[in-house]
Amino acid sequence: MFGMKCFCSDVASIGGAIKSTPLDFKVTEVDLKGKLVKLNSKEETVGTYEKDEDAKSGKCQLSELAFKESINLGKQLDPVLSERVENFSPSLDLTKHYKGLLDGLNETFCDRISEYADRCKEESFHNDEVSTTEAKISPLHLGTFYDKSQRTDLYAAIKYLFPHLKACVSDNHEMKICQDEMYATFRSLLIEEDANNLQRFVSRRKIHEKLDLSGMPSKSVRTQVHRLINQHYGSFLESKTFTSENPGGTSEIYIQLRVKERSRGQKRRLDGCSQQQVCYTGFTLQKENLETFEAVQAIAKALRVRPSDISYAGIKDKRAVTVQAMAVSLSLQRVEGLLCNLKAKGITVGNLRKRTGPITTGELWGNDFKITLRNIWLPGNEKLYANKCPICKKCILEKHFMQTAEHLKKNGFINYFGKQRFGEEWSSPSRSLSADVGLAMLQNDYIKAVKLILSPDPKKTDAVNIAKKLFQETSDVKAALKMMPTFKARECMLLKALHRHGVEQEGCRKALLGIPHHMRQLYIHSFTSLVWNHMASQRIAEHGFKVIPGDLVIPPGIKDMTKDDAILICAGDLTTASKYTVFDVVLPLPGNAITYPQHSVGQAYSDILNSYSLGKCQFRLNALQINVPGDYRRLVEFPVNLEWKIFQEGRHEDSMFREPAVSEKVGQKVCKSDFQITELVNSVGQQNNPQQCEAAAIKDVSIDDGISDLEVKQAGKMEKGRNICDCGNDFRCGECNLELNFSLPSSTYATSLLREIMRET
Repeated sequence: MFGMKCFCSDVASIGGAIKSTPLDFKVTEVDLKGKLVKLNSKEETVGTYEKDEDAKSGKCQLSELAFKESINLGKQLDPVLSERVENFSPSLDLTKHYKGLLDGLNETFCDRISEYADRCKEESFHNDEVSTTEAKISPLHLGTFYDKSQRTDLYAAIKYLFPHLKACVSDNHEMKICQDEMYATFRSLLIEEDANNLQRFVSRRKIHEKLDLSGMPSKSVRTQVHRLINQHYGSFLESKTFTSENPGGTSEIYIQLRVKERSRGQKRRLDGCSQQQVCYTGFTLQKENLETFEAVQAIAKALRVRPSDISYAGIKDKRAVTVQAMAVSLSLQRVEGLLCNLKAKGITVGNLRKRTGPITTGELWGNDFKITLRNIWLPGNEKLYANKCPICKKCILEKHFMQTAEHLKKNGFINYFGKQRFGEEWSSPSRSLSADVGLAMLQNDYIKAVKLILSPDPKKTDAVNIAKKLFQETSDVKAALKMMPTFKARECMLLKALHRHGVEQEGCRKALLGIPHHMRQLYIHSFTSLVWNHMASQRIAEHGFKVIPGDLVIPPGIKDMTKDDAILICAGDLTTASKYTVFDVVLPLPGNAITYPQHSVGQAYSDILNSYSLGKCQFRLNALQINVPGDYRRLVEFPVNLEWKIFQEGRHEDSMFREPAVSEKVGQKVCKSDFQITELVNSVGQQNNPQQCEAAAIKDVSIDDGISDLEVKQAGKMEKGRNICDCGNDFRCGECNLELNFSLPSSTYATSLLREIMRET
């Protein structure tokens, strides 16, 4: 399934039930220093990670002192805007500042522009009704300005002081101002104050600043505003509708605008003053039986921010209990005050602390796992423990799994991408819905990608699939959105965007852009992961576990592997190949900045991409703001600190003997020794030698009660068909479970390790 066909060892498999409950699969994030992320620990102020060769993890934290110094530097560079504001609002200081700029350029500018602005208002507004016709007043010429900084100051000052005007420059650097038709368009939908603030906000484009637009009780008006903002300012502005609760019990609906990040690289970089002025709060999230995106959506709603404002290192399993670090671009005080609104089942948030930046993808060493397999057995070897009590069965299973654990420690497991990378099984040849969505994105078929995400499961009839089926059959976005449960955040977000932009190719593209960036990437990575799994199976099937010329390897000893560390073993160079083992071999994830193996597997990469019409794909999706550089992944991986134990859960001593230990023919003396037999069986069973249980138990009864050996043997024979183990114990009472504790590096799947143990194909 999903290209996983091979195994590292040929030891006998062990069967069991995985994820019977979320509590059977516990995942805890391990940070870059090798420490487990905890929910109840007290942590000090931390910062974003930067490279430091002296640090044990290869990365270090920015000190709090450096952070304070950078804040002071930002104040010196921008004395007027020294303090960051959560929401934009015009101020008297800014008004004086921009009037001073105009007076500094020309003493008559303010008076001339003020008179022109009043004339424009009189012409454009009559009886409080906005005219959307073209301006009848000719532009006002201000003169020639060759200095770009002067022109920039003029742009900013005019738009701030006179929002209904705009400045423009001709080819000969002559500046003039005229009426802004865009202002008139928004003024027809907004109150004058909001229309003015919108134009000022657009002119400033200050990252991390927000603007709230209210006074729009009609949903149709809000829809028009959203569409206008997306049409004219969508390249740098985001808009979203929020509802706030007033003290009197009433609610207010408003639109919040936010300037987008210029790029993901600038968002993470910590040079300059703009990034330092942003406050970040780190916290620990524990979720149970929830997708990461659903949990983030619930937290974002409680904190009144966008899901994209919350950063984290990686996505965790849904059907599990997971603990991971997160961060949000809000001050600690605001987060503490707003978290009281968090009322989501399966979510616990704690460990609030200050940070100097967001958490970046991959900012973790890996994950620690505690997994329980229920009701384990040995497929094909049932005779070994048939008619055995849990104690004897446990001894047999322990002896078997001890060999399996040694193989894992010595040979590792094939580093396949696990099933959760691909989601539920799908009806297509790839059998992965997520991979099919990613393939459609790579093929620039946005309509198909959206339809795949909203495809119903024919085997289910719940509300989610009913809403998806309605959309597929009728394309009625509004009706499907009403039926879609609100907890399906991704689907609701997609339907809302389709309702706003339409269901055509361009509308579907914008709808996909509404999905958080890391989720869009996940679809692409799901497809490239599927390709990797197939190539890994082909590499092992054709060349086994030996290093051959043409392989890509990472030299041993490199912990933090990067793409630059990969070495191509030249064809025919057997000497170089002999220096490495299969544990050093890596295979590439397709992308625009990787090298493929120089043997038959390299050709197989080309063939499989050509079969999907991706032979000329550059893996740069500018329309979806996604760049896929590719990466290298180890073919074989090892568990760290593997520990295990087999236990019997819920076993009661009074249920161990539902029937007498020996025949009633022996008499009451034998029945009185039930407790003695139980104690002896428990002690002998710990010696991993179940064959001694029967003899020891019988010998104990014979000595203590004076019963002859012949009578005891006869009694034992009569009990052969009465659910009694050879040791005299009842084998109907309980099953054995296996508990595993281990750690894995980031992007390594515990389910792939379990697959090696259970030999699942």
